[in-house]
Amino acid sequence: MLKRLKIVVAATIALIIGFFGGTGQVFAQQDYPTRAIDLVVPFAAGGAGDTWVRIVMPYLSQKWGVPINVVNRTGGSGAVGVMSVLTAPPDGYTILFDGLVTPAITAIQSNAPFKWDDTTPIAKFTSAPLAFAVTPDSPWKTFDEAITELKKNPETYKAGVGHVGAPAVFALAKLFETIGIDPTKIPRVIFDGSTPTMAALAGKHVAYTAQPLSDTLPLMDAGKLRILAVSSATRVPTAPSLPTGKELGFPSFDLGTWGVIHGPKNLPPAIVQKWSEGLKEALQNREIIDKLAARQTLADYLGPEETKAFLAEEYKVRLAIAQRLGLRK
Repeated sequence: MLKRLKIVVAATIALIIGFFGGTGQVFAQQDYPTRAIDLVVPFAAGGAGDTWVRIVMPYLSQKWGVPINVVNRTGGSGAVGVMSVLTAPPDGYTILFDGLVTPAITAIQSNAPFKWDDTTPIAKFTSAPLAFAVTPDSPWKTFDEAITELKKNPETYKAGVGHVGAPAVFALAKLFETIGIDPTKIPRVIFDGSTPTMAALAGKHVAYTAQPLSDTLPLMDAGKLRILAVSSATRVPTAPSLPTGKELGFPSFDLGTWGVIHGPKNLPPAIVQKWSEGLKEALQNREIIDKLAARQTLADYLGPEETKAFLAEEYKVRLAIAQRLGLRK
């Protein structure tokens, strides 16, 4: 009898502890955030994605009353930054900015340290076209002249790309395959992000690249490069003089870039919802919309489930390109 009583008491105590412990976790999630958040950007500072989060995050920081620290954690073509979030506690205090890294790297690298769906997608919040850019003294004055010469001598001209899974890799590969250039013969120089890639182009260390228009336009205005085409379906309102690949007769130059916010796996739904709703609200703010537009970037919101579906399609498209062109290792 005494033994049975002890068992009942022990079970009751465990139940009480479990109840209040679980309640404490719920309360902690409801109170979130209570301290500074690290938002990891897996690229060098100054690039398009880094600029996007620095435009949007101050709004959430003010709304929530805590600092949101933008942490540039480079290396491994973005993998180092991604892994730093995936290995962090799923408490909402280490969050990831993803500018195409998760679907792109896993499409190219069969042995990547993570899978494209290892994160907890929170929201897609931006999209932007790429610009096909050349050196300022390039003999190519038009997109057609560039393509014609690359068809003749593809191995002569180096292409600069921000990392092994950068938007340029897929955009150029798709373009070249469609117009009859073997993309595996194109010499690619890999840098660690958009910023050093643009510096290399401006310094004439590579002949051309395809980078976010927001990164290339200021350098064009400064006379450090020339933009021959953009990858958007229609002309960009803030740069109406720039033709699109489609209107020039090259509709396959249509892959752009985007920004997604993720958390580690098993991030609690309450925290996902807090971030998602906060981002949706921020992207309705006129000042933020205008600041993004000034960077040739669209405030482009998708919720958690829509973002997950979007990433699945992005992975599918890039995996097909990588396999077809022998890029997958």
